[in-house]
Amino acid sequence: MTSLWEGTSLHGMDWYKVIPLMARGLCHHGYLTIVGGRRIDTAPWIQGLNRIILEYSTNKGFKPYDLIIEL
Repeated sequence: MTSLWEGTSLHGMDWYKVIPLMARGLCHHGYLTIVGGRRIDTAPWIQGLNRIILEYSTNKGFKPYDLIIEL
């Protein structure tokens, strides 16, 4: 079953467009910091949520990945 993270959004963006825009917005020695969310895959309601996601998601081929490793 898919592991879900609360409050994430960078995973759904076009990195080739967004990361350069973020880089241009940083000061000369600035950093882009990615802070991980709180894991919710152990919450008591996660099985119900996963059933809803599987039924209604338009991204049927989604495979979980580690955002930091991918970037």
